[in-house]
Amino acid sequence: MKRALPVVLVVALAASLVVMATPAAAVSSRVYTYEVRGRENTISLKRFARLAAQTLRDPKGWALGGNITFRRVSRGADFTLWLAAASSVPSFGPPCDSAYSCRVGRNVVINQSRWLHATPSWNNARGSLRNYRHMVINHEVGHWLGFGHAYCGGAGRAAPVMQQQSISLQGCHFNAWPTAGERKSLSSRKHVPVNHAPIGTLLAAKRTAAGLVVTGWTIDPDTIRRPVVHLYVDGKYVGKARADRRRDSLGALYPRWGPLHGFRAVLPIGRPGNHRVCAHVLNVPKTPGAHSRLLGCRTFR
Repeated sequence: MKRALPVVLVVALAASLVVMATPAAAVSSRVYTYEVRGRENTISLKRFARLAAQTLRDPKGWALGGNITFRRVSRGADFTLWLAAASSVPSFGPPCDSAYSCRVGRNVVINQSRWLHATPSWNNARGSLRNYRHMVINHEVGHWLGFGHAYCGGAGRAAPVMQQQSISLQGCHFNAWPTAGERKSLSSRKHVPVNHAPIGTLLAAKRTAAGLVVTGWTIDPDTIRRPVVHLYVDGKYVGKARADRRRDSLGALYPRWGPLHGFRAVLPIGRPGNHRVCAHVLNVPKTPGAHSRLLGCRTFR
């Protein structure tokens, strides 16, 4: 006959099983830090860092619409992004060689020759150099995030960013960005939701002789279309504006969407005194997890 376990032990075992079975708690966002270093590079490290930052902050990449932030720091980072001369790449250890870029531990190594010229496979498919640079950053950082290599899912389809597109497209067409499946996988691994909501801000609200001039910008990560912004004064709807005005800084920060995502509106001003204007951007309909978003509020008088 089997002896019954003491009640206290049974309770303790049950509690431990609950803890083991409980999935990691979801968080709204994460921040990963990185350093930028060079090894025998002969081109500008400053320009390399600027272009790499554009890739890492792009809402359609591993940033998951802005819920993951890659922040550059001077030391003590989670990973180091290297620009290395081809001849120095093997010095990082296996599997690195002089032909391609690689990742070893916390070192994400970009081969300068590939950065400058892409590869025959990419060039033969008429891929642009800028998109190759997006792809190689996304691919090697993807390794640091825990992804292995992927393969073409079928002729004519977009290649997964974790496919070795530098070597062969395997019948797929080149693709610089994580696919929806890859982004979903990262979301699951890191317990961070993909943010489909627009990003942006209400920059200023200034009283003028013509009325209240309101300015800002917004981008919807799911589309290059210009979002519509609804404007409210003291909680009352007073007008709308399409985010189709030029802001050159946006073109530099978010080249995939370009600079035409600023908005400006002139609103009627009511009685004297303090008033509050708020801007809400409408999201693309039928996008899972998407919601309209408050871009901000400003008080004026």
